[in-house]
Amino acid sequence: MKIQQFNPKIISITQLRRDIDLLEEILTRENEALVMRNQSLLFVAMTPEKYYDWEDDRKGARMISDVIEEIEQIRKNRRSKPRKGLVSDYVSRMREERAVKWKR
Repeated sequence: MKIQQFNPKIISITQLRRDIDLLEEILTRENEALVMRNQSLLFVAMTPEKYYDWEDDRKGARMISDVIEEIEQIRKNRRSKPRKGLVSDYVSRMREERAVKWKR
């Protein structure tokens, strides 16, 4: 069974060395080719159009600091409701009641 039966984008390094036209055929068909040696990926070959699209997508990602600032703004705008009783208050009250019962 050949590697290409699993994924038509995969080409082995041996096939690439023997016939570079095979890589060009895969690139015209799929716009991307995965060059592998045994079970490891050596590199990904892309057409220029695919590379520019990939680069634009990568640059379009926002910085973490920008996202953190937006989260802080949302927190400031959102009003927190006052809570009647917190869990820690309940736990401490139950502990005190239990201590009183044991002292009897």
